[in-house]
Amino acid sequence: MEQTASSLPPVDGAASGVPPLPGPPADLSLCGELPVLEPRRCTGCALCVAICPAQCLAVAGGLPWLPRPLDCVACAACALMCPTQAITLRPLSAEHP
Repeated sequence: MEQTASSLPPVDGAASGVPPLPGPPADLSLCGELPVLEPRRCTGCALCVAICPAQCLAVAGGLPWLPRPLDCVACAACALMCPTQAITLRPLSAEHP
């Protein structure tokens, strides 16, 4: 008799030896703040992307953005390196995670 995926019993990750995937963290950043860009001030030099030790910034459309916010350690290197002060670190709030 052939079994289909729907007829197989559910697999318990621990019982099968496969570790379960971790759930999402409670906060986006362990430090509670993330970099925010003021696009009108940004020149697109990408110094912030180059200096980021967590490599959580990238450039798209000529502007930096934060594709990996969970990797940000809120070190402020991006803000400190920015020649036009286009990046600031802002605290996360419950209203705007």
